[in-house]
Amino acid sequence: MSTLIKYIIFIIVLLSLILFYFLYTPLGNQQIYSSISYILTKKAGLDVNVESINIQQYPYLEADMLVEDKYNLKLKGFIENNKIDMDYTLTSNCLQSTVCTIDDEIDIMGHVNGPLDKVTITGEGKALDGDINYVLLKEEDTFKDMSLVLNDMNSSKLFTLLGQTALL
Repeated sequence: MSTLIKYIIFIIVLLSLILFYFLYTPLGNQQIYSSISYILTKKAGLDVNVESINIQQYPYLEADMLVEDKYNLKLKGFIENNKIDMDYTLTSNCLQSTVCTIDDEIDIMGHVNGPLDKVTITGEGKALDGDINYVLLKEEDTFKDMSLVLNDMNSSKLFTLLGQTALL
């Protein structure tokens, strides 16, 4: 019986050391970040690199990510039981499409709210030398009920980004 207790204590100590390694050491954190980056890259179809995650006040979390090596995405808020209620900030100094890349400051702040399979995304900020404001509903892998308002946009940048010739 004492051998069984020794093995149980050994397993508990080993699991505690492994948990400590992943949660409280920089090398362990980096391994977790790379695993989460891989999962998000596969799910989103974009190159996502997680730079930091703070889950010490779970279900409240903060995360900093780099998307496609160009866009900084910062998330702050609650996520639990397949529901999300988070604020986000998206910043960049360039805007890229399949056609071209345009040097332009992007600074968008918004909110994501709802169940994970039917999320409402809102945002407003600066892009293409103008103001952008949007509301959309994301169900599964599709976007529905999208409302997009572009004010004082640089139309030549917008048409270039879309691969079209500028009208004016």
